[in-house]
Amino acid sequence: PHTTTPHTTWTRHLTGTLTQQSPTTPTHDFHTWPPPHAEQLNLDTFYDTPHTTGLTYGPAFQGIRRAWQHDQDIYAEVTLPEQHPTDTYGIHPALLDAALQTSTLCPGQHTDTHQTKLPFAWNHITLHTTGATTLRVHATPHGTDTVSLSLADTTGTPVAHIGRMTLRPLTTQHLNTPHTPHHDSLYRTEWLPVADADAEDVPFAVLGTDVPDVNALGAGTPTVVIADLTESQATDGPGRALELAERALELVQEWSAVPAVEASTLVLRTDGAASGDPAAAVWGLVRSAQTENPGRFVLVDADDRVTPQQIAAAAVSGEPQLMIRDATTRVPRLARVTETAGQPDRSFDPEGTVLVTGGLGTLGRLVARHLAT
Repeated sequence: PHTTTPHTTWTRHLTGTLTQQSPTTPTHDFHTWPPPHAEQLNLDTFYDTPHTTGLTYGPAFQGIRRAWQHDQDIYAEVTLPEQHPTDTYGIHPALLDAALQTSTLCPGQHTDTHQTKLPFAWNHITLHTTGATTLRVHATPHGTDTVSLSLADTTGTPVAHIGRMTLRPLTTQHLNTPHTPHHDSLYRTEWLPVADADAEDVPFAVLGTDVPDVNALGAGTPTVVIADLTESQATDGPGRALELAERALELVQEWSAVPAVEASTLVLRTDGAASGDPAAAVWGLVRSAQTENPGRFVLVDADDRVTPQQIAAAAVSGEPQLMIRDATTRVPRLARVTETAGQPDRSFDPEGTVLVTGGLGTLGRLVARHLAT
């Protein structure tokens, strides 16, 4: 529910029992097919009918090819499209779903055009064999909401048996009920304090001070090497962002190309990147490098009051991104945004502009469409 908290009791949606499989006698002989005296049914509009409830079967789930009726029983052939492999499943979900759809053909099971019945409770399910792509199905109704089904392959060999399957109706009202928005699905980044490591025990060097550049590093490289990205010729805006990002890219590429520094960590130090400075471009770029090279690069945002020794100590904490302010080291963590009384409206100005980074990607397009509509 929308009132969920970390202490809310879980809701049980399904209970099942797995038992040792025992030999079962097939309830129908599938070798004679189609069954004698059975009358073939017209399926021309079968997959159009559920549309009245708003439930649509996609191409992979329109698997019923032919069906017959004899007394109250339904016999059907269902097929899985060729492009769907079966080696991962006992029975492919789309093939099984098509077999279950035959239950709606049973007399009394599909009387209301504004509802369709879906499986709710299962009992006594046995799987005999795997890998089938075409099934012969025998469905027997038990009252108006329960059926049993036997499944076999095209040679008549048993595939599965469902002793009892209870159905429940799905109505137009169920599908049209709007989803309640969950305020706890909105997250933001919070910077949480972490314990500082012993600053005296971490050997470090500063590029441009201890060594002129990455290429000068060799054997005996200290555990941490710090590259300062707090200064630029451009004072603000896109110029500063571009300059710092180009310098960060150069450092990351050089570091990756020097075998002697594989056991060391390169720290890229910024100032203000975590709070909106153009140096944030460095963080965006280096995060990608961190994904490709775990443990080799660390981002530290620190002002000029923080010593290199403090930065080196933070860099060996195992955290990929850190911020040091007022002698406190913090790390980014996701936290739920909770609704509070008097909270300002978070909606966008419909006449304003929103910048979507990565807008050409699939997720970027989805975000852009969501904002536009």
